[in-house]
Amino acid sequence: MVFMVRPVQLRNSLFLSLILLCTFACETEKKRHDVDSDHDKLLKLKGTYYYFDEALNGRIISYFENGDTAATAEYIDGVKNGVTRKWYNGGRLKFVGHYEDGNYEGTVAEWYPSGQPYSLFNYKAGKEVGRQQAWLENGKFKANYEVIGDRKYGLTGIKNCSNDWEE
Repeated sequence: MVFMVRPVQLRNSLFLSLILLCTFACETEKKRHDVDSDHDKLLKLKGTYYYFDEALNGRIISYFENGDTAATAEYIDGVKNGVTRKWYNGGRLKFVGHYEDGNYEGTVAEWYPSGQPYSLFNYKAGKEVGRQQAWLENGKFKANYEVIGDRKYGLTGIKNCSNDWEE
C-alpha cells in the first residue's frame, strides 16, 4: 500500500511544480510596445529610453512628413538590441545595423540614395572585426581593409601623415 501512495504524491508534486513554474514564467514576460519617436511619454535619460516611466521594450518608429517610415529600432530594457533600419524619403534603404546591449554586433550596412553600397562593416561588441569595406558613389573603393586584433591592414581610406610642403 505504501508503494501506491508514493507515485501519487510524486505526480502531485510534479504537477504543482509545473503550475508554479508557468505562473512565475508568465509574470516575468515583458510587455512590448511600438512607439512613435515623437510620443510625449517617450523619454531618453543617460542613453536609456523610457516609455511611461518604464524602460522601453519594443520598437521606436520615426516617420517622414509624408507618413512613410524613416527608421525603426528595437530596444530591450531601454537599450538598442536587435535590428535598426533607416530609409531615405521615398522608401530606398539607407542603413541596416545589428545591436546588442547598445553596441554594434555583426554586420552594419549603408547605401547611397542611388542604391549603391556605401559601407559594409563587421563588429563584435562595438569594435570593428574582420573585413571592412566602403565605396565611393561611383563604385570605387574608399576603404577596403581587414581588422586583426587592434590593427587595420589594407586601404583604410585615411591618410596617417601629412605633408606641410604640399598646397
